Amino acid sequence: AHREEIQLRTADGKTIPIVDRIRVLGLLIEAKGNNGEILRRLDATVAQIMRLIKRIATKHSGMREENTIRLIQAFVISRIVYVAPYLKWQVAEKIKLDCLIRKIFKLAIGLPISTSTDKLLQLGLHNTIDELIEAQRTAQYERLSKARAGRHILETEV
Repeated sequence: AHREEIQLRTADGKTIPIVDRIRVLGLLIEAKGNNGEILRRLDATVAQIMRLIKRIATKHSGMREENTIRLIQAFVISRIVYVAPYLKWQVAEKIKLDCLIRKIFKLAIGLPISTSTDKLLQLGLHNTIDELIEAQRTAQYERLSKARAGRHILETEV
């Protein structure tokens, strides 16, 4: 299908160039609609936090489990929830995100990375990416429905 190109202009008439990816309020949007760069950045963030946790949680008098989980909520889950509800994810990308979440939680509670996923899910310690997306969207709809301007946005949604 042929797409009609839309040209955007600034207030003084200059044409805004077309780019492969653009960052809007911290959300990276790619022209082709894939999420490869976001996944790479989230993967790098998780790797950095895992190194941090290994340093501070495995010491003899290191950080306790509950505080480590708080750290993960603050540094990893919050970043995922900031971008996840607003992008269209492929099945493989969602699997990758779930894998990242499981990996960091296993480290936080001192389980080997090879621990069964089913056993980890039975603990109920964390949510899947689909649950996180649904919770964020629900919270957003509730927040918008409380104000007149927000209700207008919801009513005119495409």
